[in-house]
Amino acid sequence: MSDREIRKANVVEALNKARSMELHAIHQYMNQHYNLDDMDYGELAANMKLIAIDEMRHCEMFAERIKELGGEPTSEVAGKVVKGQEVKAIYSSDSDSEDDTIFVYNELRKVCVDNGDILTAKLFETIIGEEQIHLNYFDNISDHIETLGCARPSAIPSSPRSPVRRLRPAGPPRALPSLPQPQTRADTLEKLETPGKGAFFSKLPFPKTVSAARVPPFPKTFDV
Repeated sequence: MSDREIRKANVVEALNKARSMELHAIHQYMNQHYNLDDMDYGELAANMKLIAIDEMRHCEMFAERIKELGGEPTSEVAGKVVKGQEVKAIYSSDSDSEDDTIFVYNELRKVCVDNGDILTAKLFETIIGEEQIHLNYFDNISDHIETLGCARPSAIPSSPRSPVRRLRPAGPPRALPSLPQPQTRADTLEKLETPGKGAFFSKLPFPKTVSAARVPPFPKTFDV
């Protein structure tokens, strides 16, 4: 292979590794969604489904870039799905998974830069930003459960902006938000609000929904 082909193959390999991780996240989060819904944690279950749909969109974005570079998107799942988790175990494990994902994606982004593919590096940067939103949300819920326990589903905040140590005011239960059908790939469903946690994110104008962070279209052809 020519040097150009080798560099392109390195980028495709990085993309497929990331796609495999996204496939695992989809299966894991949907399994948790089913369990949370079965245990009557309705709003938490709905939010978990939205996060899984984010990962589906990431998976599609990686696949499209792989095809643009002449590769074949993998269908291999990076790991096994952990089933039957307790509520308190779900969010701590998901937080760890998102933290690992961000670390790996940063390393894969460096591979893209080293091989001269800045467009794919920018794709990783965009997805890393969305994974950070997921991480902040999981951390927030995990901290809340650690502090107050999870005996009452209504005591757990359903939004990343909900304070960690503050219960919802007394009153009738709120109706669950409806889940609209996706309009476009970038407008999948109504997404989780940004938690605004930490000095770095407080300075960034993150949109109120994850899917509002649109990714600029990539050219159909790109030579690395």
